[in-house]
Amino acid sequence: MVKRDKVVVTTMYNLNRPSLPKQLPKLSGADMETAYTVFITAKHWRKVAETLNREDRLSIEGYPFLDPDIKGICVFAKFATGRSQL
Repeated sequence: MVKRDKVVVTTMYNLNRPSLPKQLPKLSGADMETAYTVFITAKHWRKVAETLNREDRLSIEGYPFLDPDIKGICVFAKFATGRSQL
């Protein structure tokens, strides 16, 4: 996690794959984690961080996009919470 002026940048990983119809082609690299670079406003992060504990899982909702500069998926967070907060 990196704290910048008004933004917190962190990386999250997801290995979960959705159940898809059998007719669709298999995902290549389906056994690999997907990395997401997540941008959260510092103000929003402070509210979330105060309530997180070690057992929580961070849940993010936002706008995902492919960033050619980092050659990966980025997410601008609109909403973030810990799993125990849901």
